[in-house]
Amino acid sequence: MIDKNIINVIVPVYNEEKTIENVILNLGKIKFIDKVLVVNDASTDSTQKIISKYAKKFIILNNKINKGKGYCVAKALSSINNGLVVILDSDIIGYKRKHILDLCYPVIKNKVDFTLGTTKFKTYIQPKGNLSSLIGQRCYRLKDLKPLQRKIFKTTRYGFEMFLNKEFELKKHKLIYLKGTKHYTKFEKYTLIKALWSYVKEGVSILGQFIKDFRYDKIT
Repeated sequence: MIDKNIINVIVPVYNEEKTIENVILNLGKIKFIDKVLVVNDASTDSTQKIISKYAKKFIILNNKINKGKGYCVAKALSSINNGLVVILDSDIIGYKRKHILDLCYPVIKNKVDFTLGTTKFKTYIQPKGNLSSLIGQRCYRLKDLKPLQRKIFKTTRYGFEMFLNKEFELKKHKLIYLKGTKHYTKFEKYTLIKALWSYVKEGVSILGQFIKDFRYDKIT
């Protein structure tokens, strides 16, 4: 808890056996985090075996079939009752206490409506609009996400961040530099063919979410 604000952390994970243990071990060291929810999206590697070791300390949720990041986040939201929601990618190592504080404080102090965390050096405060980032590390108020939960369930596999960008495009946000973290690219995690195929699927999914948003805009 930070300044009487409950801190909930959601970690969606799919086939991240190389990084997931580092992520959850580091989060377990941060005392002010009230709840960590790890959502396994039907991983086919050893991810499930790794996270199951920590079932007594964290909330472990499992999808029987691969549903995508948005579905994982929406599923975790059902287990959260109040406070802030921090969403973290599971292929980034080096999360520290300061990183979570930096993501949460601007929201707690009402300086911004939400924050984004980047592994690259770039920090700014964006008043409104022009939000196109697909950054996965984010912090929101639960009261802002809950009304969107049913829609989040239906986002395309890689279109979750695009959906949030659309919903919060008129909200003030801040980009936070998470110094000391490392993001593993698909080329570092997979074989060349598997990495290329993963990027193709990601691009198709993002395009699908873009088309879905475009159609919705035309209807409304």
